[in-house]
Amino acid sequence: MKNLLYTFIALVILNVSAKANGFRSKLNIRTFNDRSIIVQIDRINYSNPSREIIISDLTPGNHKIKIWTVAGQRHNNGHGNFRLVYNGIITIPKRSKVKAVLTNQNMLKVTKIETIHQECNNTVEPNGYGYCGYYYGNHNANNNFHNNRFDELKDLVARESFDDTRLAICKEYIRTHPISSKELRELLGIITFENNRINLAKFSYRYVSDPGYFYTVYNAFTYNSSVNELIKWINQQS
Repeated sequence: MKNLLYTFIALVILNVSAKANGFRSKLNIRTFNDRSIIVQIDRINYSNPSREIIISDLTPGNHKIKIWTVAGQRHNNGHGNFRLVYNGIITIPKRSKVKAVLTNQNMLKVTKIETIHQECNNTVEPNGYGYCGYYYGNHNANNNFHNNRFDELKDLVARESFDDTRLAICKEYIRTHPISSKELRELLGIITFENNRINLAKFSYRYVSDPGYFYTVYNAFTYNSSVNELIKWINQQS
């Protein structure tokens, strides 16, 4: 009976792993000045110092990431000086090639996200998965779940009396959940004070899933001076 249970668990793990493989993504990290770095993701070290780190076979979702810069000419022999410059979370979409840059402010900025296309047999299995591991069932299920969760966040933030508490709740959510520029603009509309809106926009800049559309959040600000301050700050990050 025990052997049968172990066999069942092993089959479940293999099945889940096989399906997940179709959603694996790739992460490409470099520094703004081509300085050598080493990277750790989810406690796994990619320890060979390089000016460009390429990490394949990443599962979609949030990953804890640490980045060290390497100083000295002898780092390839293990004698360089390492300095932890980034410790945060990066969100990896499924089947994507994500390009990111460590800026001069030691912020990890996603610069480009490309979909990875694979040739495969598109026959759909009864459980909704194709032979490549891609899901062909209800594509709206994940979107509906995300939208419901985001609506709950907005309701929670709107019910708070203190603007500083609203700001703290938004930051905590954004740290651990993917968010678009459009959704950020909606959150900024709930924040009362202009200074807190600027604070949240700057904090969220490295987390949004579509940084190319970040300019759309400018409509959430009351004063042109706030927009100019944010634009100037963003230009300093690249």
